[in-house]
Amino acid sequence: PAPTSEGAPPPFAICFSGSSLVEVEHKGSVKMADLALGDVVRVGNNNNKFEPVYSFGHKDSTSSAEFLRITTEGSSLEISPDHMVAIEGGRYVPASLVKKGDMLLTVVSEEEVAAVVTGIKKVVRKGVFAPFTASGSIVVNGIVASNYIAYQGSEYLRVGEMETPLSYQWIAHTFNSVHRLAVMFGITGETYSEGEEGVSHWVAMPHKMFSWLVEQNIVVSMSLIGLALPLFSLTWLIELLVSSPVVLAVVVGGVSLMTYKKSAKKNIL
Repeated sequence: PAPTSEGAPPPFAICFSGSSLVEVEHKGSVKMADLALGDVVRVGNNNNKFEPVYSFGHKDSTSSAEFLRITTEGSSLEISPDHMVAIEGGRYVPASLVKKGDMLLTVVSEEEVAAVVTGIKKVVRKGVFAPFTASGSIVVNGIVASNYIAYQGSEYLRVGEMETPLSYQWIAHTFNSVHRLAVMFGITGETYSEGEEGVSHWVAMPHKMFSWLVEQNIVVSMSLIGLALPLFSLTWLIELLVSSPVVLAVVVGGVSLMTYKKSAKKNIL
């Protein structure tokens, strides 16, 4: 966001305003500014599910920043322009792309329903916060939003003049599998940039690197993306196996069955 009379905002924003409300299990509505690591919050994906906050990409109670205040028929959301929000159909798009008349996903009586956007305006608020959950989603003020930002003002990654099929929601969530795996294995320390920025060190360097990447020519971009995708897809797969005993059992069972069949076939021959 651009500087405001209430103070200089952080260098980039992946955030909700500090006065935004989230639903914490067994507690009810809690201000974003009062949210803590480990709080179990309502998330999206139409599953009436709660997940713990494992990290904050941004956590700064002192800086003021400019947000988009997106109002629907039943609620409103204060969100930075590049942060993504869920639209009807379950896709996540940058808040800057949302227009009056668009349909956002909201949660009403524990059910996800689409609500029409009735107004959008810029507001300045104190406090910038971006909690991360395992699903990559969170319900804020009753509206389903992403944990992440998009680059290029686009839902999908663009390389040169070409729009790829890779959504920024998928890219960010797959990349963050490294952080989620670290938390699973007990690496839970949180450190933030000095001063009033409040940006997690898990986020600051990757953000700088990706900001640089999307500015490069198509050869450099495609080469680096081609190297990174298999690596982070592997970490995502490892995370899936570690976090889901059922998936792990199916994989182990499948490998065991294939090994047994190969062994039996050799014995027959």
